[in-house]
Amino acid sequence: MKCPPRSRVEEEVLARIRPSRAQSRLLHALYQWLRKVLESCLSRRGLDFEIIPVGSYAKGTITSDKWELNVFVLFRGVDDSWINSRAEPLLRSCLARDFPVMVKYAQHPYVTVTILGMEADVVPAVKVDAPRRKGLGVERTPFHTMYVLSKLDDCMRDEVRLLKAFLKGIGVYGAETRVRGFSGYLTELLIIHYGSFRRLISEARRWRPPVYIDPEGVGDKRLLLEKYRESPLIVVDPVDPARNAAAAVSLKSLSTFILASKLYSRNPSKEFFHPYSKPVVRRPYGHLVRVECTGDYAGRSPEAVWGKAVRGARELYTILERSGFEPTIYRAETDEARWITVEVVVLKRTLPPVEVAKGPPAWAGDEGIMRFIERRLEEGYPVWVGDDGRIYGVRERSARRVDDIAYSWAIERAPGLLGSSNCAASIFECREGIEPCSSIPGWMTL
Repeated sequence: MKCPPRSRVEEEVLARIRPSRAQSRLLHALYQWLRKVLESCLSRRGLDFEIIPVGSYAKGTITSDKWELNVFVLFRGVDDSWINSRAEPLLRSCLARDFPVMVKYAQHPYVTVTILGMEADVVPAVKVDAPRRKGLGVERTPFHTMYVLSKLDDCMRDEVRLLKAFLKGIGVYGAETRVRGFSGYLTELLIIHYGSFRRLISEARRWRPPVYIDPEGVGDKRLLLEKYRESPLIVVDPVDPARNAAAAVSLKSLSTFILASKLYSRNPSKEFFHPYSKPVVRRPYGHLVRVECTGDYAGRSPEAVWGKAVRGARELYTILERSGFEPTIYRAETDEARWITVEVVVLKRTLPPVEVAKGPPAWAGDEGIMRFIERRLEEGYPVWVGDDGRIYGVRERSARRVDDIAYSWAIERAPGLLGSSNCAASIFECREGIEPCSSIPGWMTL
């Protein structure tokens, strides 16, 4: 089998990220053990079911850092309501005698088994002949697995591994809310479409959003561009042509991938790839605004908790930007159980007492123009016409200190957004020796 041409860097990365024989054997042994326990338990209850492996383990695209597998239990003769209400307690009772188990939540509850450093998600679903348009999203997963298995050979599986390691190295791997990047299935579709990691990187250098990719030529481009008009990347799902397999990818994640592709093409380096990539901690210039909330988040799905955290960080960033404090970067963190922290770095901590106010253009309605002018004159400040034809003036600022906005936001907005009444704000000047500022990492050495 002749594989696509690879550089020395790429071959070295592959040697590091291919799963070892021991890893493959141990994961296979765990799958067989789970299968045996589930078959025995579910058969005694007279249920009609099928157990299958899915995900990167089943498709042969798993990497050396992933000691995990996904197992689907497909039930016949049940509906979505049964899956949502009865499947998780059933699976938990079957597995709890032999394994440590915990319940997790996505579209519906599922069970996770952890043992000897390995983890297995056991997910219930309805057995269907084809994905239903209004069915549970997990129904597509077995069909995704079958499709990928029909397309990938061993060489292409290595190409998928390279792409996964590259995306992890630049911080955009994963469709979760906290990342909004490229899912495992999406990486497989991209390699299926382009044939190799190097060709994808070469093409991605020239991408301009919105990017439209149809691996099997089965999508309606006009309808998909209309349906996913906010998506910078549209990759038609061959299993469900009306679905965008890249819907989770944000403009920031796509732009990061495009930029990394340009940089890697100019100067290939192992530092672009996980596990060789090293987070470069850069001391932010300016001031760190931090709001911390503590509460009970353990009973909620991790995606819901991360969603709150990310929305909170974005809102605080937007408020500080509108107020003139010139924020540069924001981030959200949570342990998914006890706390949420949002952080924004701003260039200015204190602002002048007044600011420029942009008014309407001179050709706008008289009422709006006069109202704007009267307010400025009442405050004792001048007005003028700018080069853009708009009327400008000067007005007093509502807030001059970033501290005031942060403390107010922590009291008034954070409890509702972050789901906790116990929130507090802190401000740190970013200089050498200040640990909180160093918690915000850079991307990579360019």
